[in-house]
Amino acid sequence: MKRSERTLLTAGALLLGLSAATPAFAISGCTNQNIMGTYNAQISSASFTSVLNTLGATGSTVLPGGFGSNAASIAGSTPALSRFYFDGAGNILGVASAGSSVLSPAGVYSVASNCTAAITLNSGQHYNAVVVNGGNQIMFLQSDAASNGVTGMLQRSNNSCVTPQYPVSFGFSYYGAAAAPAATGSTGSTGSTGVTGSTGTTGVTGSTGTTGVTGPTGTTGVTGSTGTTGVTGSTGTTGSTGSTGTTGTTGTTTTTTTSTFTADSAIGVLSLDGAGNFAVTLYSVNGAAGSQSFSGSGTYSVNNNCSLSLTFATPAPGATGALQPPASLAILLGASNSSGALSGLLTIQPITGLILPGVVISQ
Repeated sequence: MKRSERTLLTAGALLLGLSAATPAFAISGCTNQNIMGTYNAQISSASFTSVLNTLGATGSTVLPGGFGSNAASIAGSTPALSRFYFDGAGNILGVASAGSSVLSPAGVYSVASNCTAAITLNSGQHYNAVVVNGGNQIMFLQSDAASNGVTGMLQRSNNSCVTPQYPVSFGFSYYGAAAAPAATGSTGSTGSTGVTGSTGTTGVTGSTGTTGVTGPTGTTGVTGSTGTTGVTGSTGTTGSTGSTGTTGTTGTTTTTTTSTFTADSAIGVLSLDGAGNFAVTLYSVNGAAGSQSFSGSGTYSVNNNCSLSLTFATPAPGATGALQPPASLAILLGASNSSGALSGLLTIQPITGLILPGVVISQ
């Protein structure tokens, strides 16, 4: 074979190899050990579920407990957040009571070879799940009929944490919808007054009596007397006036309550100085207006259960751009990745009852 022919053949084979589609392979071979260690859990659909509850959608009742507001959570009962230990053998451990450090059974799980999983918590919830990112994350869907498809994520965390003695900052975001004041419908109009009945007709006047006949002429002598005129008949009585018609009923008031919702979302930067103090800058969209900037500060601590606690300083009255402390804010820190970056899950309640899920990622 000539050199030029070999060159063309090699080039053709190379082009054929580059143009061939890369085959896709399904992940397989998972076991219960793919979910092992401490995991933080977040119900990422918490705001959506709240909207369904407000609208009164069928089946929108969320079962108590689960991966949110669960007293068995190692991090305590927190709306839309929780923390559990998975032992790699199909058992889920939590705490027996709030504040306890002793682990006790909280549920069971089973991982199939195709990396799907089934999770059952002792509080009564059932979940379908999918293992992703090598077991560092697990996506879940609540399978109970009354759950409205609650979805969320388990994120691997450290078994314990300590407060960092060095500065660190996080970017964060959260999103959701808040119910706007309901509009009330107008009052119905008053019914019209019934018509007045017509006046009865006057009775007819009685006829005049006939004149008496003239007596016959007597024999010559005295003329007989003229007969008396009959009495005039009495006039008939006037008919009574018809009764007045009844007044129509007042129209009923129609109250139409229309539930509307507005966006409530934000991004920002949370900076920890390594000495227990934090500063936060927040860009927020609430309703139809554009984003607004707010700033706040306070003190922080990282707890043994990897929760990051923030205590906000009260802003000065009338301070422009001051961040008003939320009703609650919970952050659970996850394990760092191979590059040392930290991430975590958060839920915030700007006002009581409005739960917005989000994430924090170190910068």
